[in-house]
Amino acid sequence: MGALPFGYFSLGKQRKVTRQGANSKSILKFQQLLICIKTMLNDKVGWNKAMEVELKNQKPNILYHYCSTPTFRSIIETRSIYLSLLSLSNDDTEGKIITKTIKDFGTEQNISSEKSDFLVKLFEVFEIQFRSLGFCLSGHDDLLSQWREYGNGGKGVAIGFSLDYLQKISTDILNVDPKSLFFTEVFYEDNVQNEIRPLIEKLYRLLTDEIINGFNHSATHDLRDMDNSDLSKLFNSDEQKKFLFLSLYLIQKIHSIKSSCFYQEKEWRLFDYLYLPSINTKIKYKERNDVLTPYRVFNLPYLEAGIFQEIVLGPNHPTPIDIIKDFLRDNGFIDVEVRKSTIPYRNRN
Repeated sequence: MGALPFGYFSLGKQRKVTRQGANSKSILKFQQLLICIKTMLNDKVGWNKAMEVELKNQKPNILYHYCSTPTFRSIIETRSIYLSLLSLSNDDTEGKIITKTIKDFGTEQNISSEKSDFLVKLFEVFEIQFRSLGFCLSGHDDLLSQWREYGNGGKGVAIGFSLDYLQKISTDILNVDPKSLFFTEVFYEDNVQNEIRPLIEKLYRLLTDEIINGFNHSATHDLRDMDNSDLSKLFNSDEQKKFLFLSLYLIQKIHSIKSSCFYQEKEWRLFDYLYLPSINTKIKYKERNDVLTPYRVFNLPYLEAGIFQEIVLGPNHPTPIDIIKDFLRDNGFIDVEVRKSTIPYRNRN
């Protein structure tokens, strides 16, 4: 996909990144950077181990996308989904939890303002460099708050996607595939603070004056644009490379951690980075409540893999079940269960 032109504030300078500046060469450099550092450190950071409390949760076999009936119809007929900019979601802290924790930790531990301000500013830059487009799902098949917020006040539909299918089309930053997206469970702030804070403590410990000065005097502050020469100047010791690797680990989790206020959603996400040219499709825009939101269309591959497991009709959905089944069958989706929500909710609007 082509990246949007956007301006961002680097450390002390303002620089505009164009489509040409965030091209396939940039992502290849970033992938090579990750591979080299990960190999060197033998994955010693161990994010999965840090998250092991959350990872023990039993994974559901089906994940549900709550939507309006027109969106349901579009997904079925076009066999595609929309990935929208996550930072414009209804969560005001979206993408900001890690940076907030870095700032709070620096204040609590009386870390020097030079280090704390640098690290906070660095991750604020990362928040922009690694903005994501996402498609959100829930582990709940019939949740009132989901119907109200995303299911058109209970008149919409919850589309049950097979977890096996979602894993089949998932990828990671080291193996970008035009038919794949990144796929993650969302972790919630209160449950992972004990795991995040030790990583941030280590990040502060690894941050040296050489790294700060190196970034301040670097020609670019965008990791995607750095070549081997830039990297070798900034990160020429094992400790400095560990700082970079740990930073990259945390960057990848920016949109995987949300406020605990949203815990009941049990959210999972398919997403892609806004700058990442993994799929040759254009960014489009849609307007909702006067907000202009970037999005792109992702065509669902491998449809033979049993993508849809069931359809749940909202508590106020008016279409008869047999009509929904006919609609699915006429579009090539056979043996998909259709049922009605059991929530006794009446939308008076």
